[in-house]
Amino acid sequence: MRTNIYFMKRNGYLLLFFLSGALLFLSVQKDNHLSSTDGRPRYNDMQATQSPAEPDSLFLQPSNPTFFPYPDGLRPQVEFWKKIFTEYTSRQAIIHDRRHVNIIYAVIDMTEEQRYSVKARRKTIGSAINKYKLILRKLNALPHRNMPALSEEEQGVFRMIKDIPGNYPFDRAARNFRVQYGMKDSFQMAMVNASRYLKDMEQIFAQYGLPAELTLIPFAESSFNAHVYSTAGAAGIWQLTRSTGKNYLIIDRYVDERRDHLKSTEAAAKLLSSYYRQLESWPLAITAYNHGASGMNNAVRQTKSRDIETIITTYRGRSFGFSSRNFYPEFLAIVEVTGNYRTYFGEIQFPPPDVYDEFILQDYVKMKTLLKYCSLDRKVITHLNPALNKSVLESRRFLPKHYPLKVPAGMKEKLTHEYALIAPNEKRSHIYITKLHRVTDGQNLSYIAKLYNSSVNAIIKANSMKDPNRLMKGQVLKIPTKS
Repeated sequence: MRTNIYFMKRNGYLLLFFLSGALLFLSVQKDNHLSSTDGRPRYNDMQATQSPAEPDSLFLQPSNPTFFPYPDGLRPQVEFWKKIFTEYTSRQAIIHDRRHVNIIYAVIDMTEEQRYSVKARRKTIGSAINKYKLILRKLNALPHRNMPALSEEEQGVFRMIKDIPGNYPFDRAARNFRVQYGMKDSFQMAMVNASRYLKDMEQIFAQYGLPAELTLIPFAESSFNAHVYSTAGAAGIWQLTRSTGKNYLIIDRYVDERRDHLKSTEAAAKLLSSYYRQLESWPLAITAYNHGASGMNNAVRQTKSRDIETIITTYRGRSFGFSSRNFYPEFLAIVEVTGNYRTYFGEIQFPPPDVYDEFILQDYVKMKTLLKYCSLDRKVITHLNPALNKSVLESRRFLPKHYPLKVPAGMKEKLTHEYALIAPNEKRSHIYITKLHRVTDGQNLSYIAKLYNSSVNAIIKANSMKDPNRLMKGQVLKIPTKS
């Protein structure tokens, strides 16, 4: 009788436990949507947290898979990127299959000559690729797969291809070679770079209701190097293009805020929020950061699926190449590696976060003038203000008026006193900017001057004009304007 009472009680507790769990699940799902009031994703109850075992860990531990699903079909890609980030260095070139990245044919340890000579590197890598192309073509032509006729290396290649689920022809594999360089050293440096800003970045994303793990995307984009420019002109840790960046940031001849870690992070938060509103899936929104929202909408329409594994494995969009196909698996690998970085790298000495004040410039002033009168160090100012363009740092252009210059913490009062001592002729309340204007029919200097808030005399002087009344259609004029 006691036993029956015990089981009745235990079953009652279990029922209560499961009901509580179901209610909790429903409440989480209720919040797992976009707010109708501010248009921001709601994930406040599911933010990733640091592991209790590592309370001093700088990086987040992998969180609830509801955020970022980890399908079994993507594990080979994720494991490949983990190896790239933690096993292979920049001195190693990995020859692998473009489509099935877990097929690794060779790892080439480059000599100093190969590292610094493009010709030597191409020769060595090209020779290795040709070797494996010949092996694959031999396997493709081999009747009945006569294994005893194969060398040990050829048998190894045979097994790698045959281990791929489904039918992966040898002749197709022979067209899918790719080279990836290791990133262990650069990934470790990226963690050091990230440590200065990551907590502030997480706070910005929290303000937008975004999962904190998204702040790790710059590992894939730039290795947290603010001064990296892509061949497409993308810049900063978030690698924003100029056209996209101008929607959120100041980009002009003085400043490029794409290189400012925190301002570009806010821009990225807005961009990722926009992608999530359109795609209603974080794996798709993350991939859209590489491939574009319209591209991912096309992928959803063509595959008739929002499942990231389905899209990665079956979508054949013309521009959906290696980078886009691997962006989400790469992100999953980054989350796992950073969350357990001690396992892969041991202890890392992280620098303290940058601590600074903002000193508002009251005039247009050149950097050399500021350094002449004020107790500032050029290297420190350059480090704290990555958004300033090279022409400004080298004093070929003025620092912008009202610019919030970042300076070492505790110096504002001293700088205010020193700034007041700058000679009036070394500061400007306004400056002239030269713009270009192409003359059209019926335009005269008076009209053009009014158009740009300039003066006729200033335009005549800037263009060394002998006859101001004689303008020609299509003529390009320099127009000095106040700023």
